[in-house]
Amino acid sequence: MAYYPCQGGEIMEGFDDLEQLLKDLGALGTKVGKEALNDGAEIVLKNQKKDAPRDTGSADKLKIVDGKSHEAKIGIDYTNWDECKSLYYQDLGYTLWKNGKHYEPNVNWMEKSFERCKSQAEKAIVDKLSSEIDKIIG
Repeated sequence: MAYYPCQGGEIMEGFDDLEQLLKDLGALGTKVGKEALNDGAEIVLKNQKKDAPRDTGSADKLKIVDGKSHEAKIGIDYTNWDECKSLYYQDLGYTLWKNGKHYEPNVNWMEKSFERCKSQAEKAIVDKLSSEIDKIIG
């Protein structure tokens, strides 16, 4: 890498080190981002399993259904739908086909559960990323 001339023809010393640090930090997002996100997702999952309505017997089937480098989906998708659909209907409310009555015993339980542990999950993500940045910066 070449040095870049500054005002008055001076050479900007340390630019190579700075550029390498920026490259390392860029790689950090790819390398550690998913791991940090999964740390936070595990906290949310544990909390949702604890808060799930117990009458369905499906709480232990909740899972991290998709963990990408920029988002994590926790709870229910097509991979665990058969085991967890009762939790889905508990969350939204449901109409009982036998009598046509609408029930809402646990409406929004997933959102409420998430809100209770959101700050703890965010802290886990930030702590993981901060420790990795500290390792690079030294």
